Amino acid sequence: MSDHPDLTPEEFDELVDGAAGANQVGEPEVSPGELLARLSKLTDPDSIFDLLAMAEPPQHALDRVRLREKLLDTLKGKLEAPAKAVDAWLVDQTPPTQNGQGAALALEDPEPWDEEVDGAELAAEIEAIIRRHVVAPDHVICPTVLWIIFAHVLDAFRIAPLLVVTSPTHRCGKTSLLAIILRTTPRGLPASNISPAALYRTIERFRPTFLVDEGDSFVHLSDELRGILDAGHTRDFAFVIRIAGEDLEPRLFNVWGAKAVALVGQLPAMVMDRAIHVRMTRKAAGSFVEPEDPEELRAATQPILRKATRWAIDNVQSLRGTRVQRLDGLGDRANDNWNPLRVIANTLGGSWPERVRAAALELSGADDEEAIQSMILTDLAVVFEEEGSPDELPTDSILDRLHQMEERPWGEFGRSRKPISAHALARMLKGFGVKPKRIHGHAADQRGYRMAGPLVEAIRTYTGRETPNQSSEVSAPQVEGHFEASAEEAETGGALTLRDQPESVPDQHEQRSADTLELREEVPGMAVSLETQIQVAAARAEATSELARTDYAVAKVLNRKGITPPPGFTEWSGKVVRLVTGEP
Repeated sequence: MSDHPDLTPEEFDELVDGAAGANQVGEPEVSPGELLARLSKLTDPDSIFDLLAMAEPPQHALDRVRLREKLLDTLKGKLEAPAKAVDAWLVDQTPPTQNGQGAALALEDPEPWDEEVDGAELAAEIEAIIRRHVVAPDHVICPTVLWIIFAHVLDAFRIAPLLVVTSPTHRCGKTSLLAIILRTTPRGLPASNISPAALYRTIERFRPTFLVDEGDSFVHLSDELRGILDAGHTRDFAFVIRIAGEDLEPRLFNVWGAKAVALVGQLPAMVMDRAIHVRMTRKAAGSFVEPEDPEELRAATQPILRKATRWAIDNVQSLRGTRVQRLDGLGDRANDNWNPLRVIANTLGGSWPERVRAAALELSGADDEEAIQSMILTDLAVVFEEEGSPDELPTDSILDRLHQMEERPWGEFGRSRKPISAHALARMLKGFGVKPKRIHGHAADQRGYRMAGPLVEAIRTYTGRETPNQSSEVSAPQVEGHFEASAEEAETGGALTLRDQPESVPDQHEQRSADTLELREEVPGMAVSLETQIQVAAARAEATSELARTDYAVAKVLNRKGITPPPGFTEWSGKVVRLVTGEP
């Protein structure tokens, strides 16, 4: 009789024969799927331990991680400490390495497919195998398929967005998705833990597709690791400098490459800003995916890997340097991140361009801080215009109009999904130097926003809109003196003289009229008064103290002097300052 009460003698012999046969030379190993099926029939601890003792774990580290999770689920309630038993089995059975120095790392390029590959068919094959093993919405599946193809044509682009796969809890399919990415990308290299030195040296030598599972424990270990991930985002800056060799010489290490991270929770904001972020949740009850068998997955993905390699060889040159039109609703960084995937989608054709557009807006639109800030500035300009372009509006009036805007987030804003508040509006505008102020003609405690100074400049700079306050010329600055030059001197760079400010300054509207009528066309083709040109030139010169003589710094100086930057000044201010100051 068998010592295992769960099975008949015949059933136990069958289990033993199957496991033993897997250990014979030349015989196939028991697959993880078969092992799980057999363990699911057992409840007696001795039977479970005997079967584990006769089975072999997968050779690949990522396969062992995935099998560990499934084993823990299968053995839950059957053993007092299933985690200890599974870990002991995995560690004990892991193939030994020579002299305890670890196994040599060898990453080889896959052999390209023999025939020309249709990109749309390739994408369809990748999508089919993902859907076979993972339950996820299209805004997760679509960017993952395109990112896999992107990893093969990485060098056609200047931006390499991380693929970050997150979930609120464990067992949401992240590891299963990462296993498919591993099998379908060039030189896939999984790592649950790695030192900074090993990371940058490995990327420099092998150019792998670097895959990190359990990234919540991996990335939070070291700021240096996060720095390497950040550096690899842009090809021109994808380098780290380290001291190496006996002579302690500084050496440059290239960390440019495709990288994917899966984790529960979130990565630091700086890393997430450089990522395509797909969010997974646990599949609903009744949802079915095929059980994963690492060997079967490897066999199924091998043709896909070869086809992707061939497609990349045939298409990388045509993709190089290509950009798509900026997607409204995304910030600059998000548009950069999605550009490679959108370029590939346009090349594939069919439904892919529209699908990736929808995925980008779903995943990066609503939560993109830069896009939200640009949106609020645009909508503030609209509110002022619809109210008749007043100089100022109370906060309550602004909020009422924002809450009424359909297809905008202001009615259900933030995590609370409540209408945007005065505090939230002030917090968003604070970064632009815009603050609520007391509104004239209202109660003493009535506060609001003025369409002037920093708000006007922020709207112009970040949205390209021109507010009514920018449409006319402005008066001379109220300073002790100002520059004066003839039209001829402005053209030839003649000497400048400085005269005192007149005792009386004309009315603002009168001054604008005088400037417009008497001093015009000092720079050929520009209907801007010489007085205004001199103001901008003086501000540009003063902007050297602002650390950078940029148009933004010039505008900042003008605003501080109470001068609204004139329309189009960025196009001619450089020429004016050279004429007026004699700069080269």
